[in-house]
Amino acid sequence: MSLLKILKAWYKGWDGELTVKFGQWLYLDKKTYHVFNNVTLPNFGGGTTQIDHIIFIKENNLCLQLISTRL
Repeated sequence: MSLLKILKAWYKGWDGELTVKFGQWLYLDKKTYHVFNNVTLPNFGGGTTQIDHIIFIKENNLCLQLISTRL
């Protein structure tokens, strides 16, 4: 894999994460929403799994996983 492809993939992931975090900061009231970013949880068979964003609300919970796709 070329260096340009690696950098492009890294940048797309970084840009997506930054956009979501900025949106959380801008639109979610800190008194109503509790946000956890980059949560790592253990798997039953060993190893771990990573969740990008978990948002806790009084009535519901929301779990976001960002995926970068080609268009």
